[in-house]
Amino acid sequence: MGGLNRTVVITTLSLRTLRQRAGASAVATVGMAGVVLVFVAVLSIAEGFQGALAWNSHRRSDKRLPVMA
Repeated sequence: MGGLNRTVVITTLSLRTLRQRAGASAVATVGMAGVVLVFVAVLSIAEGFQGALAWNSHRRSDKRLPVMA
């Protein structure tokens, strides 16, 4: 088979199975978006925690937030 013939066959097969792959593609896209959302949330929590620790360490000792041991 020639290179152009292979390209036409592969493109035709891909277009025929597009409906079958739509659901799986949607699930994969939503899953990746969920992973990104959780990653951003964890990084935001870490940044806020570091900011709170930095704020607490720069305050005067009599004005610090109480920390339970």
